Amino acid sequence: MRKLKEFPKKNKKVQVKIRVNELNYQMLVNGLNSVNMDDKWIIRFDNNTVKIYRSWTGYCIYFFDIIFNNKKNN
Repeated sequence: MRKLKEFPKKNKKVQVKIRVNELNYQMLVNGLNSVNMDDKWIIRFDNNTVKIYRSWTGYCIYFFDIIFNNKKNN
């Protein structure tokens, strides 16, 4: 597996609020590994932060904090 690199210090921040259901939240927590050359992304979850890396380079391209809230009316 390729060594994953941290997010660059020079970056642009964008604030986004989205809602995901419990199944999609669990998929983010479980992450995603690259298993062949067709897979372009690796996803890791650590301390409520989702980090998305390019599989070929190992560079962190996106990251965001995520909070699970199971209330129905938010």
